[in-house]
Amino acid sequence: MINRATGFNLSQFVNNRRVAEVCRLLEETRKPLTEIMFEAGFSTKSNFNREFRRVTGVSPSHYRAEARKQQVADPKAKT
Repeated sequence: MINRATGFNLSQFVNNRRVAEVCRLLEETRKPLTEIMFEAGFSTKSNFNREFRRVTGVSPSHYRAEARKQQVADPKAKT
């Protein structure tokens, strides 16, 4: 059912949702990456990094750095 509706298998769908939550937390908080990883439901750092890069194309630390640059450039805009 999820395959037909989203084009993703169940694990991809769940990991995409988890990565979306990680992105939000990276943009909105200063929590450590490890804390965010566990909070989003990932249990290993290697799987977290692999899935994050698969979904976003960049590492979590690079994503956070870019989000902070955007916030500094336009503090009124929500990233």
